[in-house]
Amino acid sequence: MNLVKFILIFIVAITLQARENPFVATEAYIEEKSILEEKLQETIKPFEFLQIALYAQKSILNISNHKLFRYFKITKEKKIVLDYKGSKKIITKIVKPKSNGDIKSITIADHPEENYFRIVIQYHKNIDKHNIEYENNLTTINF
Repeated sequence: MNLVKFILIFIVAITLQARENPFVATEAYIEEKSILEEKLQETIKPFEFLQIALYAQKSILNISNHKLFRYFKITKEKKIVLDYKGSKKIITKIVKPKSNGDIKSITIADHPEENYFRIVIQYHKNIDKHNIEYENNLTTINF
């Protein structure tokens, strides 16, 4: 009987220690929630060299073998302009995402005379707080 009491007290003590306050979100829950928020909404592949992944809070452009050398914002027109080295000899293409996200359109155009191509992303909403990061052929736009 004493052994049973000891085991029950031990189990209760471990359970209480494992979860001090059941009403406070655990780190695992917060991490799972952030993963769900970053659920992929749509993938667009307008050309063989370009793949665009659209998420709820960011866009990721995967451009093989071309380096981002310049980017800027046109705030009044709600556009982000990305210039990549190397001409692709492509015809201008405008893509409108099927998902009802923040992006209105994506335009890809070549500037062979200056050896670069440009991607212009136009948004429905203000772009003041958009942040652009570039690493290993991936351009990430956080908003």
